[in-house]
Order: sequence, then C-alpha cells, then structure tokens
Amino acid sequence: RQRSDSMIICTLNTKTNKIILTSVMRDMYVPIPGYSDNRINAAYQFGGMELLDEVIENCLGVHIDGNVEVDFDGFINSLTEVGDVYIELNEAEAKYLNENNNWNLKAGGNDLTPEQALAYARTRYVGHSDWERTDRQRKVIMSAFNNVKDMSIPQLIALSDKILPNVTTDMNNSDILSYIYLVAANKMTTLESHRLPEEGT
Repeated sequence: RQRSDSMIICTLNTKTNKIILTSVMRDMYVPIPGYSDNRINAAYQFGGMELLDEVIENCLGVHIDGNVEVDFDGFINSLTEVGDVYIELNEAEAKYLNENNNWNLKAGGNDLTPEQALAYARTRYVGHSDWERTDRQRKVIMSAFNNVKDMSIPQLIALSDKILPNVTTDMNNSDILSYIYLVAANKMTTLESHRLPEEGT
C-alpha cells in the first residue's frame, strides 16, 4: 500500500439526477488522526480506505459510502471492457504523448486506447502540473461513462461482472447493484466535474 495517486469523490445526486466527480488534490496538507499533519494522499498509505475516508469526512465534511481502488493494470483491463474513450487533446498534450510513446495522436478529437488513456490520465508535465492532471483523469472517466450510459440494466450488470475483478472495493454486491439501479432508474446521464481546492481558492 502506497500513497493514493489519485482521489476522486463520485456523488450521485438524486435531487438533480447528476453524477458529480470531484478530484481531491493529493498535495492538500491536512491533519491525519494518529499521525502528524501530512499530504492527504498519505492517509491511505497509513491506514487504507478507512483512514482516508475519516480524513475526508473530518476535513471536507463529506461522508464516503464506499470505495473503489484500481491500479494501472486494473485501469487498462477495465477500459478494455468499456472500449476506447473519446478525448479532445490540445497540441501540447498530443505532442507529449506522441514523443514519449511513438503514437500518432493529433490535436483535437481522438479515440484513445486503454493504454493511451492511462498515459493521458497520468500526464502532469504538460500544462499546470497536477491541476490539469486531475482534469484529465475526470475526462477519461466521463468519456468512459458516455460509452455505457445508454446500456440497459442487464447490460450494465454484465459489464460490472467483467470490470469488478480488476478493482478492490469495500462495497458488497448488493451495494454495487443498488448504485447501478440508482443511476439507471433515475436516468443519470449528466456529469459535472470539480476539483478541490476549486480554481482561485
């Protein structure tokens, strides 16, 4: 168990029927119960999902109902089931990815393979460092969601059966099924994207 490289809070808002993705910047300096103050991504290293959830609740006032953890291999394997993701690259992003991987991506719209999507989501040497990197991570998730949002409930359950072996979660099967039904039954297809700290704060 190492420091959590990326932390995104996913909120299912049944009042607005929106799904909200909020990145928590990994270098936020916070009090960690039982340890000295540190970057928030150290909480996971010190005490796993439980301690990270406690820190988020204490510092941000947000209760976390469940966690999903994925490593690089799991990310690629999961996206392989979902399909290539459509991403708009700027010129600097396309150039950086091409130079480092011998790809032929272009500025503008691209259908990124799972390997390309991972490289894109990890990029922090183009633009505003980790600020833009968290934006890229949410864009990948949002694009992946767009690939599956029109699926039926049986199709979504079948897809989750293929994806779940690639992740670690503290949720049980009934928890996961209830979220699938919640999203599908409420036709939650609108996504919002945020970052903490928010721009300019």
